Amino acid sequence: MLKRKRNKLSSTNALGAQYAIDPTPEAAAKLIDAFQGFIQNYVTLLSPRRHQSTKTRLTKNTKEFLRLFASASDFTGNQDQAYQMVLRRLPNMAKQSLMDDEDLKQSIIEAFLDVSQKFDPVKCGGIGTFTGYIDTHFKWALKPLLFRSHEDAAKYQPLHEEILDEQSFYGYDIEYDESGIHIHSSHEMTDGSKATITIDLPILTPVFVSCPIPPYDMLLNKQERVVLVKHLLEDKSPSAIAAELGYSNAGKIREIYDGALNKIRAHFGEQLC
Repeated sequence: MLKRKRNKLSSTNALGAQYAIDPTPEAAAKLIDAFQGFIQNYVTLLSPRRHQSTKTRLTKNTKEFLRLFASASDFTGNQDQAYQMVLRRLPNMAKQSLMDDEDLKQSIIEAFLDVSQKFDPVKCGGIGTFTGYIDTHFKWALKPLLFRSHEDAAKYQPLHEEILDEQSFYGYDIEYDESGIHIHSSHEMTDGSKATITIDLPILTPVFVSCPIPPYDMLLNKQERVVLVKHLLEDKSPSAIAAELGYSNAGKIREIYDGALNKIRAHFGEQLC
């Protein structure tokens, strides 16, 4: 029987420090590979396929994570039963946001890389403390992700007329005001102050999908226009849009959305220069 190859701790710490200093896609891929077991533990913990009645195998890290959702009174009796009890009442991000396991894994990886990038070998006592840094800080990064996903589920039903400001995708790229919707394009310095250059989007209605005004008729394809309308007008999350349009995961919707914004920036950026 083949045994799973274990990464040397020194090599893993070195990979983490390298990514924090120079967060390239290549460094990210190596780091994710080294931590695949760690990441998969959280996927298993939060998977929508996890049955409430099934006992889940827990690790030191996932136990510490579950304690963030527990009170002292939860652990006055049997410790093992207490963890399973907390797990059953956990805000299940996968179920609340209609994620499948792959969506869930990508969200966990994004949180993991964000925490990894904040690691400072100088302040933390050298590269050898990277794994300890992750053990300490990752659970705190994942906790708000659960609650954001829980809130995101409310957006599946159009209960509010106003635009919800919960940034279900990359909300920092978009600004809303009384005059409409604006894409942040770039920045410029004016009299020593940093000013944001924005691109005004046309009024988004279902007509924008079928009969867009120039240059959007040539600049964006129908798929991209649909995603813009569903997110910016209908306030739907990437997972909700993926489910509605028949895509297998939310990652593809984020890719389409990002691509549309970048096309608009590139087109109007040349005109703004």
